[in-house]
Amino acid sequence: MVNRNHQIEVAYKELGRTQEQLIHSEKMASLGLLVAGIAHELNNPISFVHNNLEFIEEYIERLNGIILAYSGLAEMEGQKRRRGDKQKDLARFETIEKNLQELISSCNSGADRVKQIVLDLRTFSRTDDLGLVMADLQSGIESSLNLLSREHKDRIAIHREYGGLPLVECYAGQINQVFMNLLQNAAQAIPERGQIWITTEPLDDWVRISIKDSGKGISNKDLERIFDPFFTTKPFGEGTGLGLSISYGIIEKHGGKITVGSQLGEGSEFTVELPVHMSRKSA
Repeated sequence: MVNRNHQIEVAYKELGRTQEQLIHSEKMASLGLLVAGIAHELNNPISFVHNNLEFIEEYIERLNGIILAYSGLAEMEGQKRRRGDKQKDLARFETIEKNLQELISSCNSGADRVKQIVLDLRTFSRTDDLGLVMADLQSGIESSLNLLSREHKDRIAIHREYGGLPLVECYAGQINQVFMNLLQNAAQAIPERGQIWITTEPLDDWVRISIKDSGKGISNKDLERIFDPFFTTKPFGEGTGLGLSISYGIIEKHGGKITVGSQLGEGSEFTVELPVHMSRKSA
């Protein structure tokens, strides 16, 4: 009787964990749709801004050319010439010209940055409505890195060793979620300054992606539970303990495997292996 009660209790806990994972997955799917919609809506106005800046820069150059041409007219009456030169001095023409070019350059950089963010959001939030697609995993990794740039900026050096992966058949949005989870965990495992190494390599009909950090590392006793639902080594309130569990489920669903190696004080390395053709693997 005691054993049966224990089995019921274990089954109930597993049911609760499964329910939480399903809820989390639904939230992520809804979030993906929301982000994709926002990225789509932002794409048009930022394209207008970017294109208009090119015209503004061209027109300002033309206006500068006209002003400088008038300034160089030798036959202009002396009084008019002096008045024009005085107006140029009063308006600080050279300073305005320089500042305008700097402002346009700054706006162009900002517009380019927003365009890249929109592109990264669209890549990362790819919905799986179309089912399995042949995806560029390295592009997904780069999009995740760009979206996490605030975590890395000025404190973490990113080392890429890309081995030229083939396109991989997968649910691209779900795999991008795995990359986001692993890269974010790697960044958060580094308390101050450190390094992250990303390695990709083809293995016949499989691909391997490893993400290694120089962070705090994970103890042996925690390694045994690292993929358990709700288990986290982060301080209370800073993690749900679902990220790695969901990542494990996604990779398993794709017929792949995810492993981890770590030592305290020496960082951690997560390795993902996926079949190139998921449908063929499943068959």
